[in-house]
Amino acid sequence: MPGNDHQLPLSGYCIWITRPQHQSAGLAAQLQALGAEVLLQPLLAISAYENPQSRTCLSQLANYDLVIFVSANALEYALPYLHMPKIKPEFAAIGSATAAKCRENGINVDYVPEQADSDGLLAMPRFEDIKAQQILIVRGVGGRAYLGEQLQRRGAQVEYAEVYQRQRPEVSLSAAFVRADAILITSSEALAHLVELAQRDKQDWVFDKQLVLIHERIAGRAGELGFTLNPLVARQANDAGLVEALVDRALSAKERASE
Repeated sequence: MPGNDHQLPLSGYCIWITRPQHQSAGLAAQLQALGAEVLLQPLLAISAYENPQSRTCLSQLANYDLVIFVSANALEYALPYLHMPKIKPEFAAIGSATAAKCRENGINVDYVPEQADSDGLLAMPRFEDIKAQQILIVRGVGGRAYLGEQLQRRGAQVEYAEVYQRQRPEVSLSAAFVRADAILITSSEALAHLVELAQRDKQDWVFDKQLVLIHERIAGRAGELGFTLNPLVARQANDAGLVEALVDRALSAKERASE
């Protein structure tokens, strides 16, 4: 990633955002305000998943002791079918953005892990003794099984409401993308799609780009797939964390250039 002498920390940088279109605008605006050029090309698309069983679960929340929203998408696509009973279950949200979206829609969130992932949630005292608890996990189709498996091992009865699906848009890697100094990846699925596109279109330059990732789990996968640079991993799994990682790297590059 290049150094530069401009005042804004990301001046001279070109950043490719790969997250779904409807989730990119805020992050793009933050990066542009810091001087970056932004390329918007999603590697995943999100759409509603129609599932009668999931609708039934969401309409009968009184059956559960605890409802877990794994992402902001999970809440967004569940909202049309949520029916709040008089005696409400407890709610958990993974990630500050998910919790904020819950509160915006009148859902009081009882548990938000500081570490924004399944392990962070499982480490909270509430989840130490959940034997015979009825838990509903709201997620996308084919989401990771890890959280549900761990809750079941602790004695909980777990059900899933799958409310959205991920799809891979058709993308051709053109010369416009070569300009990117960094590629922002926020899911393992997006990373896998990027690799497939690079191999299909014979664009080996992809593997020499700086990845900026939202979780260490994705970083481990990047190394296995052949990326040559150590990925940057955000300290917080949100937009602020991604921006911070990019700015820290840019400032470090400027310091090295001035030595």
